[in-house]
Amino acid sequence: MRVVSFHMCIPSFVTTAALALVGCCGSGASNDPPKPDPATNPANLEPAALPVQPAEPSLPTAYIEAPETRTGAPRRGIVRAAPDFKAGEMTRLNNGTQIWILQRGHGGWLQVKWNGGGPGWIHRDVVRE
Repeated sequence: MRVVSFHMCIPSFVTTAALALVGCCGSGASNDPPKPDPATNPANLEPAALPVQPAEPSLPTAYIEAPETRTGAPRRGIVRAAPDFKAGEMTRLNNGTQIWILQRGHGGWLQVKWNGGGPGWIHRDVVRE
């Protein structure tokens, strides 16, 4: 009686593929989880430093500095829709409010923006640069 082993009946490309599969996924492999790459481990990363800079670093910065009224009440800088005292009022900014100058117009008008608003026009008489 002749004994034929099972593996002799299987083509070689099948056994090669099976051995590759067993080698990467199967028996004899460690059950330990893969070790993390130290370069991407959050515990090894330095916290990013947050730069402290103005919201609009490329624009000139100024502040509202409106004089007091005759009665001593604080004034606020009036922002208008156009560079004209007759133009519609957009808002009033308190003294000390930071603004960014977008452009300079004729007659002392500045086109500005501020945190949460703009653009609008304000006269330079109420601005400290």
